[in-house]
Amino acid sequence: MSFLYKLSQFLVFPSSFRAILFWPKFSLASFLIVKRLKSIGVNPKTVIDVGANVGQFAIAAHKLFKNVNVISVEANQDAIESFKKNIKNISKIEIISSAAGDYDGSAEFFINSDSQVSSLLELGNIRSALFPKSTVILSKVVPISKLDNLLSNSILNEPILLKLDVQGAEEKVLLGADFTLQRVKWVLIEFGFFDLYKGEPSFDAIYKMMIGHGFIFKGVMNVHLSPDGSKIIEMDALFLKT
Repeated sequence: MSFLYKLSQFLVFPSSFRAILFWPKFSLASFLIVKRLKSIGVNPKTVIDVGANVGQFAIAAHKLFKNVNVISVEANQDAIESFKKNIKNISKIEIISSAAGDYDGSAEFFINSDSQVSSLLELGNIRSALFPKSTVILSKVVPISKLDNLLSNSILNEPILLKLDVQGAEEKVLLGADFTLQRVKWVLIEFGFFDLYKGEPSFDAIYKMMIGHGFIFKGVMNVHLSPDGSKIIEMDALFLKT
């Protein structure tokens, strides 16, 4: 986000200034997404936050939705340690330490210098060119399970919002979430365009999967621009169960 755009959003949402001061972890993007979701009537009792990183979206959901329980799934153990510190005074956020995918077992996970873009997939050429300082610093073998199995012991009060931000591995998560998707009312998915990750599915492929599960596309909740502002490289799209 450019400085001027960020400033404009702070002026549009003056409550964001209070959030910066008092939230244990603040992300403008997460703040804006949750505000936009609320404005169109998204009011979950449970948020399933897959690709939680250090808790940016989980905290925004906890602070802005009413009486919501958040279940966060994250594969990067270093990010989880930071996440735990960020929510030490919050009781309604559960953390599951695992990658979510289309099978149960283990997987190679690529940890980036910018932890928010760590992924089960290797970096694509265009992401490397656009963000040369964002590089893979190591890979680790992490546990991976189908989302259905990861949530088997969790209490899922409905209505449910499923948020997926797994840097190109969204299709893998959906393939392991048949039962979960039967109960979910809204799905928020981050889509990448261009060659951001190797093997990343297209918007069309994910769209067809969501239609097959009985969802319709409701709109764009946020976009991510290239450093020069000339391209939309990612977006967060909302789907609604019909």
